[in-house]
Amino acid sequence: MIRNSITKDEIKFLPLLKFNGKIILINGDNNLDEVMNELYKAKMVGFDTETKPTFKKGQINPIALLQFSLNGKAFLFRVHHSGIPEEIVDFLADPQVAKIGVALDDDFVQLRRQVDFEPQNIIDLNKLAPELGIENIGVRNLSAIFLGGRVSKNQQTSNWENPELTKSQLIYAATDAWVCLKIYQKMISLNLI
Repeated sequence: MIRNSITKDEIKFLPLLKFNGKIILINGDNNLDEVMNELYKAKMVGFDTETKPTFKKGQINPIALLQFSLNGKAFLFRVHHSGIPEEIVDFLADPQVAKIGVALDDDFVQLRRQVDFEPQNIIDLNKLAPELGIENIGVRNLSAIFLGGRVSKNQQTSNWENPELTKSQLIYAATDAWVCLKIYQKMISLNLI
């Protein structure tokens, strides 16, 4: 049975969840056909974005990184440097593959500022969880409730526009997308959806 809430104190004692699969960093069009074929074969993928933080009111930076995760592989697209490839836009608008994430409304507002498209088959766990009676939302809370682990947010406010991303940034970005997929899969296995 899944609990409907969890406290910050309980979360801090849970084991750390970390993506341990293969991370593929994509700068531009390298292997894009291969990557897209793999993403289209999936029935569902974890999804997230990262943006360089701003510390001034009203300042908005464009999305720097798009993350898609399968169970053992994560694809990280550096869109700040290369722009958002048309293939990714088509994938986000494709109704066949579920794109699962947390608090996706702002992500899609930002993406649609960069390119005009209509996202399809988007599953926002922050909207789904309350329908299941879950009181705490967000990646950290949902990971704790459904996966029994905690997610580090240490890299959240790092500079995602740096010329080189650190290993910690890559793992953080892959983990954020991966846990969304795992949470949704856990909901399915528990017959909650």
